Amino acid sequence: LTQDNQHIEIAANISSLNDIEQALELGAEGVGLFRTEFLFMGRDQMPSEDEQWTAYKVAADKLGTRPLIIRTLDAGGDKPIPYLNIGVEANAFLGWRGLRYCLDHSEIFKPQLRAILRASANHNVKLMFPMVSTVDEVRRAKALVRTVQEELRVAQLPFDEALEMGIMIEVPSAVLQAPQLAQEVDFFSIGTNDLTQYLLAADRGNAQVARLVNALQPAVLLAIQQVVQAARNAGIGVGLCGELASHVAALPLLIGLGLTELSMNAAAIPQVKAQ
Repeated sequence: LTQDNQHIEIAANISSLNDIEQALELGAEGVGLFRTEFLFMGRDQMPSEDEQWTAYKVAADKLGTRPLIIRTLDAGGDKPIPYLNIGVEANAFLGWRGLRYCLDHSEIFKPQLRAILRASANHNVKLMFPMVSTVDEVRRAKALVRTVQEELRVAQLPFDEALEMGIMIEVPSAVLQAPQLAQEVDFFSIGTNDLTQYLLAADRGNAQVARLVNALQPAVLLAIQQVVQAARNAGIGVGLCGELASHVAALPLLIGLGLTELSMNAAAIPQVKAQ
């Protein structure tokens, strides 16, 4: 709580089931970003639907009534998974990654959606799509979710009929289209790591231009402001899950911009809560 009684939800970004206990011990009020890539990495074939469902259900069970935001597979870019056959790209960060890859591979995407939906039964689970560039991508993803929901109803497998769906805002086109995207989803999560490098045209993995990749640059802050305003106007939730969320000096600014949910690596939670 701030001194004027504004509640700011402090959540954790996690990359494995083992991260959840530490996050709760350190004061996490939920998981704002569950990176599902860990289920796909370090193996030679994709995990089955049941294997994914088990992992998501275990995570949701550990969190109890706390929210669990599960991000669908965000392969590509700096997260190569050899058996997905994405191939070598001249610029992987602008390539076949995230939602754009999954929409082209329903044989990978549908089992994951089924697993997430099944895990949502009697749990506080939310679904989030990464690397959204256009409104059409969101509509196609939602259509696939509706197909999966109908399949689960036919199979009499329970799921949360009121499951919330959201998107990562990490591409400049998504910032500019935030008012339109807000009409399609239940929440936004601003991914400042990728958003910063895309806005400033500077690869965050390149030491020669690393000084430019600063989420406190005015262009990034203006983008955050636009996204928050669009979410407020549409009456949907908006959080931030990039490294900026754990930047203690930036905290008053982020709260002042209107963010009410910040998700970060668990180790940063105590100092952010203290501030």
